[in-house]
Amino acid sequence: TTKAGRGGNSCAEMSAQNILSVFAAGNLFTGDFTMKGSVGYAQFGQKYTYSARPVALKLKYAATINPIDKVANDAPASKGDIDKARIFVCIIDWNARHSVQSGTSINAKTFWDPATKYSQPEGDIIGYGSYFITTSTDDTMQELTIPINYYKKTDIAPNPEEKYTMIISCATSYLGDYLTGSYTNKLWVDDFEWVYRSPDNKPEGPAAFTPDLPAIAGRFFY
Repeated sequence: TTKAGRGGNSCAEMSAQNILSVFAAGNLFTGDFTMKGSVGYAQFGQKYTYSARPVALKLKYAATINPIDKVANDAPASKGDIDKARIFVCIIDWNARHSVQSGTSINAKTFWDPATKYSQPEGDIIGYGSYFITTSTDDTMQELTIPINYYKKTDIAPNPEEKYTMIISCATSYLGDYLTGSYTNKLWVDDFEWVYRSPDNKPEGPAAFTPDLPAIAGRFFY
């Protein structure tokens, strides 16, 4: 769809759906999605080659945020609570994609949150960044920079020939795994890019951001 402030001619639009009387959040993520009957499996993980360590993910977004009007599966929320959209990024070192079961039948044991666990059965989460959208924007895309918090420090970047190395996930409802959220939430995203810090800028954190200036090629951490 089109949206003012985007970098190109279009952007991605997500919205919730009612599928066979089941709430389905709008989402966009790196990975795959499969169906077995009426049960869906979101498989998180994509192979990506890093030449330097990013300190943040930058993008543009717009959102329509409303109260939750559908609650199911003992989700930790109530009708009328504000339904937050969420965008997160992970740098991973996984030997397989992580599969989350949803659809007409959920399996909460497959749910995961990079902000609370630094590993999964598939491997380590090297770093993550997360942002919850709690208010609606106007009709113009907003610029957003999500800092990446690192659990693990190493000079060796994960090898995309052997491992899954990156996840970016966008969802209209932060409790979509529980089939819970607002049917009227919408999320638009565009213009994703890595943010690096300059080689002589050592401190961590947002103050260290130097957009569009790459770190030394070939070194993941330094």
